[in-house]
Order: sequence, then C-alpha cells, then structure tokens
Amino acid sequence: MGDRSETPGHRDFFICYAEDETGLTWAEWISWTLEGSGAADGAGGSGQTFSVWVRHWDSVSGDNIVERIQVGLRQADRVIVLLSRTFLDRTSPSITQAAWRTIWRQDPDSAARRVLPVRIDDCDPDGLLGELQTIDLVGLTEHEATSRLLAGINAAIRGRDKPATKPAFPGLTDDKPAPTITTGPPRSISGPRVRRGWADFAPVGLDVDDQRAGRPGRETPLSKIDQITRLRHPRAEVHLVSANGSMPAHLWVRERDDAGFDSERVVVACEEPISAEVVDRIAAQAAGSYQAGVGGVAGLRIIIVYFGDRAADEPLLRYANSRFVGLRSLVEYQGILDFRDYVARQTERLERDPLYPPALYIPQRLTRIDRSSSPTVDNALDEVVDWLSTDGPRFTLLLGDPGRGKTFLLHQLARLLPDRLPHLTPMLVELRDLDKSLSLDQLIASHLADASDVRFERNAFRYLLREGRIALLFDGYDELAVRVSYARAAEHLTTLLAAAEGNAKVVVTSRTQHFLTDQDVRTALGTRVEMITGNRLARLESFTRDQVHQFLARRYRAELTATAPAHGTDDPGSLDEPGRLDELAGQRADRRMTFLASIEDLSGLAAKHRIREVAYSP
Repeated sequence: MGDRSETPGHRDFFICYAEDETGLTWAEWISWTLEGSGAADGAGGSGQTFSVWVRHWDSVSGDNIVERIQVGLRQADRVIVLLSRTFLDRTSPSITQAAWRTIWRQDPDSAARRVLPVRIDDCDPDGLLGELQTIDLVGLTEHEATSRLLAGINAAIRGRDKPATKPAFPGLTDDKPAPTITTGPPRSISGPRVRRGWADFAPVGLDVDDQRAGRPGRETPLSKIDQITRLRHPRAEVHLVSANGSMPAHLWVRERDDAGFDSERVVVACEEPISAEVVDRIAAQAAGSYQAGVGGVAGLRIIIVYFGDRAADEPLLRYANSRFVGLRSLVEYQGILDFRDYVARQTERLERDPLYPPALYIPQRLTRIDRSSSPTVDNALDEVVDWLSTDGPRFTLLLGDPGRGKTFLLHQLARLLPDRLPHLTPMLVELRDLDKSLSLDQLIASHLADASDVRFERNAFRYLLREGRIALLFDGYDELAVRVSYARAAEHLTTLLAAAEGNAKVVVTSRTQHFLTDQDVRTALGTRVEMITGNRLARLESFTRDQVHQFLARRYRAELTATAPAHGTDDPGSLDEPGRLDELAGQRADRRMTFLASIEDLSGLAAKHRIREVAYSP
C-alpha cells in the first residue's frame, strides 16, 4: 500500500480556488491537464508534465487541513489562482484564498512570476491580482482551453511568449486592400440611439472634450470629479461635455451592468450651497439639453456633486431623488475605497492593546528641530493632529531616544484621528517586521492583505493619498534600519518619501541617531527629509518627574481596579469610597518615585529605559 511518503516533496504548482462547484471542477480539470498528457508538444506545451498540489486530492480524511496547505505552499514553486466571482467575493472566503498572498510576498515585484492568475469565470479582478497578466479560459472549448493554459504556463516559466511559427505579414498583399483609417472619435454626440427596445439619451449638439482632466493647467472642480469618476468606474464611458446655453460643463457617463443593459448619467459640479432651488435649476438645465428630458423616464439620472460645507439634509435628499437627482458631497463621491471596516478593526485593536492601553497614555512634550529656538509644546498628540489638519502636504518625522513613547504616540494618533479629523483615514503600518525592500504600493497592499478585507486598488489609493484623504503612519523606521545596511536603509526611506505627493499626509517615527548627530546636525537621511514640501521635524523630549508619577498612578489604578474584586487589597479602607482608588494608586506611585529618587541618575534611567518598564519592574 502506498503512503504519503511516496509522494515527491517538490510540486510545480499550488492550485488556489474557491470551494464551490465552479472552482472545484476547474481546479480538478486544470490539475489533471497539467499532470497528464495535455502538456505534450502540439498542445501548447513543452513535452513535459507538471506536478500539482490541489486540496481535494492532497488533503484526505484525518489530515490537518491547515498543516497540509502550509506543506503544499512550501513544496510549490508557483501558485495558480483560479479567478471567479466567488473567489473574488470576500464575503465567501476559501481556506486556500490567502495562499496566493503568501507566495506573492516572496516575489512582490513578480520578477519570478510566482503567482499565475487563470480566469475561469466572467469576473473582473482588481487590486494586486488585477495588475498581473491573466490566462483567460472563459468561453473556450476544451481543446482551446488546454492549448491556452499550457502555452500560458510555459511562457510564464520561460519568461517569454515568442510564437513557434512566423507571424503573418501585417502589410499589403496582392489580394488584400489597404484598410481604411479613421482619425479618432467625433467631436459631438447627437441623434437618438436605440438600446434594447427603449430610447437612449444623448446630449444634443454639445461639444465633447475627450481630453482627460489631468491635462496641464488649473484644476477645476469638474476636472477633479472627472478623475474620481474614472477611478470609480474604470469600465464606464466618460465624456467631458462643454457648457452649452444654460447647461454648465458636466460629465456624461455611460456604463453597462452585468445583465448587459446600459445606464447613463450626467454628473454636475456644484460650488454653491446646495438647496431645492439648485436641484430644480440643474434638473431643468439638463432636461433642456438632453433629448428625452428628465423625470419619469428610466435611464438618465443626474448626480450633483457639491463642494459646500453644509451637508444635504434628509428632506432635501428625498426631494432630489423624486426629481431623479442624486446628491453627493465631494467627500462621499471620493469614497473610491471603503476603509470603514478597516478603521473600525484598527481602532478596536488599539483600544484593546495590552502593551499600549489608551488609559495609560501620557501626552509627551515635543520640540520642533526644523526651526531655531522653537518652544517645546506640552502635548505632542495635539500638535501632530494640528499639523495633519492642513489642506496642503505634510510629511512629519518624529524622532526620539528609546523610551520617549514614539509607538504609544502613533497608536493614540491612529485611534483618535477618526474622531478628530473624520475626513482622514489613519493607516498604521509597523515597519519593524519588514525584511525586504518593497515599493510603496507593495507595502500598503501587503499591509491591507494582512489587516483587513479591503482590496488594494493602486490608482484609487494613490488618488486618495494625493488628495489628503489618507494619513500613513509608519512606526519603527529605526528598528528596521538597525537590521540592514545603510544603503538598504536609504532604500526603505525612499519608499516612505515616495508617499509624499500632492497633499499626502505622512508621519514616520524613528530613533534620533538615523537623522541627527549628537550635535543636532542633519545626517544625509535627515537632509533628504528636509527637502520634502510641508515637512515637520520634531523631537520627543524625556518625561518629567510629574509625567512619570502620573503614569505610575494610572498604572496602579488600573491594577487595583482589575485585582481588588478577586483578591481584595491589603490597604485599609473600601475602594468604593469616593477618591479611595485614586488615593491608593497615588500612594503606590509615591513609593515608586521615592525608590527612583534613590537612584543617583534618574535622568539617565529615563533615557535608557522605557517608561512602562519603570512601572512594571519590581
């Protein structure tokens, strides 16, 4: 009887798929094809067969599924990801769905092409998978699918897809007339069109400016909306339509749904305070400019994106909806990536963090070092929040010796920003575990893959970053830099500096030594930071005696609260008495401070030890 030990340890491919009927049947067919005679010459192959790890064949009764998957990943050179709507639906995750990320982290630049997406369903991958070239098997016969699969696999292994035969000559032949060449799209859209039995809408005789909004010149509200629309709806047909008569310049957008039906909408930028009168006026202007009018006929809808500070109230939203008009604030319309679940999870994790409990946080003192004779402020957190509230760019480098609370500060910043600056999405990224150079996009994609179900979409992320809607909080550059060479540390800094584009908000923490000498002279890395527009260089100062006492008192109060109900206390008096808990915590803090005062160099202790260690040491 054969056993698992007879199976070779090495596998060419690990098959990653959704565990529904579509995913399983395709996984088994592809695995059989790769391991069978289908890889022979003439079927797009190289005359060889491949070894495959597929869960439904390689995990049997009695196996630890998670362990078997980990073994399969270690054995495999590459992972084949079967793309389907079920696989891409994060609400229906597969136990093997995270496998491709494990392989991707070993090859984030795809230099070795270790992640091979194969499309088996009518789906549209985005994020990291959307950036990789796909082997598309949708709509093919078995022979066609076999040929395309094996040709794609072998091309990925070789790194080149040169055809086996000479391509046909694309020029003129004796019996082939020259093709007719046209010169681009028409400059206007007019006349009725028919769509599945009902009239299509079209602007009548309006000039269409198909040049994208990213052209040189002053950015207008409509050009900003154009960028957002193209990011939110990458498959839609979007036109910039010039002003005509009473109708202002606007966007005309057509998009086809999954059922094959088209829908049109007009998107208008509104810089004045939104009101029912504004809704009526814009609706009437659109009705006069479009053939079928607006209201009562399905298909054409108006979206007004307003820039005012006052949000539309519920009655106004209902009224606008009755006129087939949707109202969106610019912030709502910019919601290209939905980070609400990510922020909620991050906040919950920080609220429960046992190493940095929010109740023990003591505001640090902070001094700007990019200005001469800058005064020291007493609340570093408030100061950094104020810096991030600017409409312009901000790159903040927070320096401090060990024990100054750099990580604690950044944790508090990430926890409180959603309430203090609701328009900003804080993204706390720990750098201490980074062991290889990654681009900014790869770093954030990896972070989101580990921290949440948010799909990373590069263009959307970059847009929100440039618009100042994301605050990147990078903690622990110093812990990263001490493990690598200076050249590699400089590469990592380049990655962080790459985030400083447009109105981006970035905060980085590090020990002082990497950016300043003992005489506060800028190092080469520090000079690079100072060249960034909107930079702030600041140093966290040592804790005062009062701050240390305050921290100790909070720590002992939390300890008394947690242990007194179960074990009682040796201190007289009831903890239920008003102020008694604070009194006992203060007494313990006093005793600890007396002990610390007996140490000859208290300032030296504060410089060498973290404040938490002062409290938790015996």
